[in-house]
Amino acid sequence: MNPLLFTDPQRLTGTDAKDCALARDGVSAQEYVRRLEMFVNNTPHPISYIDRNWVYRFANNIFLSRIGRTRETVIGFQFQRVRQDEAVQNLSPLVERAMAGQRCMLEWAPLSADGARRWLRSELFPDIDSAGNVIGVYFVATDIHDLKLAHDRVKSLANTDALTGLPNRPALRETIDRALHETKDGAQHFAVLFIDLDGFKQVNDQHGHRYGDEVLIACSSAIAAVMREQDFIGRLAGDEFMAMLAGSGRKEAVQVAQRVIDAVAALTHVDEQAISLTASVGVAFFPEDGKNFDSLFRASDAAMYIAKQRGKNQVFAI
Repeated sequence: MNPLLFTDPQRLTGTDAKDCALARDGVSAQEYVRRLEMFVNNTPHPISYIDRNWVYRFANNIFLSRIGRTRETVIGFQFQRVRQDEAVQNLSPLVERAMAGQRCMLEWAPLSADGARRWLRSELFPDIDSAGNVIGVYFVATDIHDLKLAHDRVKSLANTDALTGLPNRPALRETIDRALHETKDGAQHFAVLFIDLDGFKQVNDQHGHRYGDEVLIACSSAIAAVMREQDFIGRLAGDEFMAMLAGSGRKEAVQVAQRVIDAVAALTHVDEQAISLTASVGVAFFPEDGKNFDSLFRASDAAMYIAKQRGKNQVFAI
């Protein structure tokens, strides 16, 4: 019999046995253990147990299958010898906490024996004896791969502009807020570009909204193509776009803004129909012109309107 503590027949004798419903129904401790072991070994959740010395005392079939080991090479061996370095690195801190009496959880995607990575939710439970001492730790894992992928798809859709495929305004805010959080001391600078298409209303009025959508798609692709790898570009609404230029000073930001203007102007045909569009770009800088999304939005928007007032098809940096 596997030396799993919670299936130890000695725990089901005497007073404990009398308190057990199965025992009261005439089922022996050995039969109870057999049924419990059958259930645990055939559950789809990887389950294992280590004692106070981090030695494996139990491992069910799905756990052994996932790590690519036999029962003979797991039971009686220490955690660090059985598990791969990745698992040891990720789970050891949680084992320490569980040994101290805490219940822990980790969502991760470990490498399986078949070479695949699937998202798991690994939960660690301390095994506490009647005297209140932790004598081991249970590991129970749940496969959450499909749920995780579905959640990521939903989040991606929620943060993506349906027309252009660019990040939308909430995604822009989240990205800028994250950059602000990472640069609380203002040691790093970045620029924000507010981009507005000149004359887009006339395109819609003359050719209709369906063609206007095609123009927006073409413009978004052209703008995204001139961004640097570290930059982040998204669509705010209508014909307005915003970009965050990481680590950019004034000179670099103006250069990128000018590339945006040139890219829009270079769009002379969309769906084999001639068009003439330009763009006005306003540039604001963190932390000089704002220290949160809203203030940077207002500053770059104001700069863009100055560019329009000065004749459009140009960039203005505050």
